[in-house]
Amino acid sequence: MENIAEDSRKALKLATEIKNMLNGTMENIAEDSRKALILATEIKNMLNGYGHLPRECKQIKVSGLQTVYPDGNCNKEVSVQCEEGGWTVIQKRCNGAVEFNRNWNDYENGFGDLHGEFWLGNKNIAQLTSEGNHELMIDVEDWDGNTRYAVYRSFSIGDASTNYRLNISDYSGNAGDGMTFLNGMKFTTYDQDNDLHDSINCANHPTFKGGWWYHGCWTHKEAMLNGHYTSKNSSHQGIIYRTIGKYSQKKSTMKIRRL
Repeated sequence: MENIAEDSRKALKLATEIKNMLNGTMENIAEDSRKALILATEIKNMLNGYGHLPRECKQIKVSGLQTVYPDGNCNKEVSVQCEEGGWTVIQKRCNGAVEFNRNWNDYENGFGDLHGEFWLGNKNIAQLTSEGNHELMIDVEDWDGNTRYAVYRSFSIGDASTNYRLNISDYSGNAGDGMTFLNGMKFTTYDQDNDLHDSINCANHPTFKGGWWYHGCWTHKEAMLNGHYTSKNSSHQGIIYRTIGKYSQKKSTMKIRRL
């Protein structure tokens, strides 16, 4: 609240908008509820010291389920899980409660439970990473509770016109570099084959069964975190991170943050 005059002007404008909405006919309950949520978010943001709608979790000072606005205005709102440090979670798996062997539309728009397992959606990930530079952090845990991580200081995906092409580089961590090999790959699902294999759709092959930025299916060094969930010590499907070992992992989290 450093600029009292400006903050007062914003507060008066927001209060006027709320008054006008309440004085209206309230014919469209869903739309009025959406407007009320946006206005409440704007007030909270102003009181927290940034007078604009947050584009991602780095602009929000609390963890947990939050609402962000990737385009910077109220045209599109996205519910996300924020983690400490300003991370926006784009994928989480822990128990196989949500099936990840899904079609193109599901991966494009997102699926699952933000309180449990989910994929945030390629549309949302593309928009979140369309401005500025972002980093990706991958956390994995094996069936004995051992954890490892990988950080990529450069991460983004293209929009739908590129089939959500992956741009990733600058690895560090202790999980091994399972993603750089996939740089430049388009996203593939069982009903839309964009991988480089001549005759096989990698997403539909029994070894994987999940949407991902596949290269040529088998290199024995890449990560593939969206396979059909499997039990302990499976070398097929599940959460695959080949630089750690041939067996699937128990848990995974993918999260992004603007640099």
